Amino acid sequence: MSPLSGATEAFDSRGNAHLHMGKLDDAIGDYDNALKLDPTNWKPLYGRGVAKIRKSDTVGGQIDIDAAVKLHADAAAEERKLGISP
Repeated sequence: MSPLSGATEAFDSRGNAHLHMGKLDDAIGDYDNALKLDPTNWKPLYGRGVAKIRKSDTVGGQIDIDAAVKLHADAAAEERKLGISP
């Protein structure tokens, strides 16, 4: 694992933790940082979409979720297993 992918995963994991705690702005910030390192990573893209929807940005959130699903068709099912869903 490269340091870059490790950092991306760390931001994504912390974003997930913030999402579960209801700290939506913090979650979005971590997902944004992960996506700056790897814009093609579907996991933080999906998580950011969920956080946006929970903040009532349904249009922006759905755009992120749709983009994540384009990158990985099973994104919704896999994230749902982790408790990450709108």
